[in-house]
Amino acid sequence: MRRMFLSLMAMILFLSVPASGRAMGTLPLFEGKWTEIFRQNGITVYSQEPTGSNILAFRAVGVLRAGIDQVIEVLRKVEISREWMPDVAERYTLEDFSDLDAITYSLNPLPWPFANREMILRNSLRLDRKNKVLAVDTYSVDPDGVPRKKGAVRAHLHCGLTRVRPAGPGRTQIEMNVFVDPGGYIPAWLVNLTQRTMPYDFLRALEKKAASTTYSLRPAFRRMLDDLVALMERPSS
Repeated sequence: MRRMFLSLMAMILFLSVPASGRAMGTLPLFEGKWTEIFRQNGITVYSQEPTGSNILAFRAVGVLRAGIDQVIEVLRKVEISREWMPDVAERYTLEDFSDLDAITYSLNPLPWPFANREMILRNSLRLDRKNKVLAVDTYSVDPDGVPRKKGAVRAHLHCGLTRVRPAGPGRTQIEMNVFVDPGGYIPAWLVNLTQRTMPYDFLRALEKKAASTTYSLRPAFRRMLDDLVALMERPSS
């Protein structure tokens, strides 16, 4: 069960802004009050209780011991997901709009008595000039022609927001915010209990993989990262 929720985190965070702008509900939700629930090895996890839901939203912040170029490339490379994301039975791209914007499908097997979970996510990367970060907006979509797999429950990501920025040579400052409902008949208390350390586990897995890779940064990412670095070097007005 613990590995299942780590896999759900992995499905959420593969770097991709909706074409029309930010994901609905992202900022109002994540501007609410957060309560610290877990801290270890420089990563702090917080929870928030969204209005009208028994499922908690979670935030994790910290500094990864890996360069930002490798962090964003590892997240974007759907084809390597199974190398570092646990318990992913299937993960592939449904539609690539650009290097910065795509829709992916993921399927995660669960032990009995729970049904397998699938997710279809629209993901986009953008430069947040105000906060001087690269921001990832992620949310569930239901495209035509993609029926649910037999016996699977489609989990729903209400909204997701991830922010990254360089934190020195070989270091990346990261903030991850997610509000995901696995759906089906998993009790809310079990979902909340299991997800408490999932953001931490996900970031450590990402850190380990990104620290071991030497991928070339794709041009769209390079231009955006160069713009971010230039913003960070400007004196505050």
